[in-house]
Amino acid sequence: MILINSVSYDEESREADVKLTSMGASIVCYCHPAENLDQIYKSIKNPLVAFLVSNIMVDNDNVYKIQKTNHGYYSYFLCGKVISNTKIQVEDFIIEIGALPNDIEIGKYVSCYCLRLDIMI
Repeated sequence: MILINSVSYDEESREADVKLTSMGASIVCYCHPAENLDQIYKSIKNPLVAFLVSNIMVDNDNVYKIQKTNHGYYSYFLCGKVISNTKIQVEDFIIEIGALPNDIEIGKYVSCYCLRLDIMI
Protein backbone atom coordinates (compact mmCIF):
# COMPACT_ATOMS: atom_id res chain seq x y z
CA MET A 1 0.00 0.00 0.00
CA ILE A 2 1.35 3.39 -1.00
CA LEU A 3 0.75 6.30 1.36
CA ILE A 4 0.96 9.95 0.38
CA ASN A 5 2.81 11.68 3.20
CA SER A 6 2.91 15.22 1.88
CA VAL A 7 2.34 17.31 -1.18
CA SER A 8 3.87 20.65 -2.01
CA TYR A 9 1.81 22.17 -4.82
CA ASP A 10 2.32 25.38 -6.80
CA GLU A 11 -0.91 26.40 -8.57
CA GLU A 12 0.78 28.93 -10.83
CA SER A 13 3.35 26.52 -12.28
CA ARG A 14 1.09 23.45 -11.84
CA GLU A 15 4.02 21.57 -10.30
CA ALA A 16 4.03 19.38 -7.22
CA ASP A 17 6.49 17.48 -5.06
CA VAL A 18 4.83 14.37 -3.65
CA LYS A 19 6.32 12.23 -0.88
CA LEU A 20 5.24 8.60 -1.12
CA THR A 21 5.87 5.85 1.45
CA SER A 22 5.57 2.10 1.11
CA MET A 23 6.78 -0.45 3.65
CA GLY A 24 9.10 2.09 5.25
CA ALA A 25 10.66 3.29 1.98
CA SER A 26 9.99 6.94 1.15
CA ILE A 27 10.50 8.74 -2.15
CA VAL A 28 9.90 12.27 -3.35
CA CYS A 29 8.40 12.44 -6.84
CA TYR A 30 7.90 15.29 -9.26
CA CYS A 31 4.49 15.88 -10.82
CA HIS A 32 3.64 18.21 -13.74
CA PRO A 33 1.21 19.32 -15.06
CA ALA A 34 -1.13 18.97 -12.13
CA GLU A 35 -4.37 20.89 -12.29
CA ASN A 36 -5.37 20.21 -8.68
CA LEU A 37 -4.59 18.04 -5.68
CA ASP A 38 -7.39 15.55 -6.44
CA GLN A 39 -5.79 14.84 -9.81
CA ILE A 40 -2.46 14.09 -8.08
CA TYR A 41 -4.04 11.70 -5.59
CA LYS A 42 -5.85 9.77 -8.34
CA SER A 43 -2.69 9.49 -10.45
CA ILE A 44 -0.67 7.63 -7.82
CA LYS A 45 -2.21 4.41 -9.22
CA ASN A 46 -0.24 4.90 -12.44
CA PRO A 47 3.33 3.57 -12.59
CA LEU A 48 5.98 6.06 -11.57
CA VAL A 49 8.33 7.00 -14.38
CA ALA A 50 12.08 7.08 -13.83
CA PHE A 51 13.82 9.89 -15.72
CA LEU A 52 17.41 9.58 -17.00
CA VAL A 53 17.96 5.98 -15.92
CA SER A 54 21.54 4.72 -15.96
CA ASN A 55 23.64 1.67 -15.03
CA ILE A 56 20.92 -0.97 -15.32
CA MET A 57 22.50 -4.18 -14.05
CA VAL A 58 21.37 -7.58 -12.79
CA ASP A 59 21.35 -7.57 -8.99
CA ASN A 60 21.87 -10.99 -7.42
CA ASP A 61 20.89 -9.89 -3.90
CA ASN A 62 17.19 -10.21 -4.83
CA VAL A 63 16.07 -7.46 -2.45
CA TYR A 64 14.06 -4.29 -2.92
CA LYS A 65 15.95 -1.09 -2.26
CA ILE A 66 15.24 2.61 -2.64
CA GLN A 67 18.13 4.80 -1.63
CA LYS A 68 18.41 8.58 -2.05
CA THR A 69 21.58 9.72 -3.82
CA ASN A 70 23.29 13.09 -3.80
CA HIS A 71 23.16 13.51 -7.60
CA GLY A 72 20.05 15.68 -7.43
CA TYR A 73 16.99 16.56 -5.39
CA TYR A 74 14.92 13.71 -6.86
CA SER A 75 17.71 11.18 -7.58
CA TYR A 76 17.59 7.57 -6.36
CA PHE A 77 19.36 4.23 -6.51
CA LEU A 78 16.76 1.50 -7.10
CA CYS A 79 16.82 -2.29 -6.82
CA GLY A 80 13.74 -4.14 -7.90
CA LYS A 81 12.18 -7.12 -9.63
CA VAL A 82 11.64 -6.98 -13.39
CA ILE A 83 7.91 -7.36 -14.11
CA SER A 84 7.93 -6.43 -17.82
CA ASN A 85 10.39 -5.37 -20.52
CA THR A 86 10.17 -1.80 -19.23
CA LYS A 87 9.02 -1.95 -15.59
CA ILE A 88 10.35 -2.98 -12.20
CA GLN A 89 8.63 -3.43 -8.88
CA VAL A 90 10.28 -1.94 -5.78
CA GLU A 91 8.22 -2.62 -2.65
CA ASP A 92 4.69 -1.55 -3.67
CA PHE A 93 5.98 0.88 -6.32
CA ILE A 94 5.77 0.01 -10.01
CA ILE A 95 8.40 2.04 -11.85
CA GLU A 96 8.77 2.48 -15.60
CA ILE A 97 12.53 2.52 -16.27
CA GLY A 98 12.50 2.18 -20.06
CA ALA A 99 13.73 -0.62 -22.29
CA LEU A 100 15.79 -3.18 -20.42
CA PRO A 101 18.79 -4.88 -22.02
CA ASN A 102 17.71 -8.02 -23.91
CA ASP A 103 19.68 -10.35 -21.62
CA ILE A 104 17.65 -9.36 -18.52
CA GLU A 105 14.68 -11.67 -18.01
CA ILE A 106 11.35 -11.01 -16.33
CA GLY A 107 11.57 -12.16 -12.72
CA LYS A 108 15.23 -11.16 -12.29
CA TYR A 109 16.25 -8.34 -9.99
CA VAL A 110 18.04 -5.27 -11.34
CA SER A 111 19.62 -2.17 -9.92
CA CYS A 112 19.84 1.26 -11.54
CA TYR A 113 20.16 4.97 -10.90
CA CYS A 114 17.64 7.63 -11.90
CA LEU A 115 17.78 11.40 -11.67
CA ARG A 116 14.07 11.79 -11.02
CA LEU A 117 10.89 9.84 -10.37
CA ASP A 118 7.79 11.34 -11.96
CA ILE A 119 4.10 10.90 -11.36
CA MET A 120 2.57 11.04 -14.82
CA ILE A 121 -0.92 12.43 -15.13
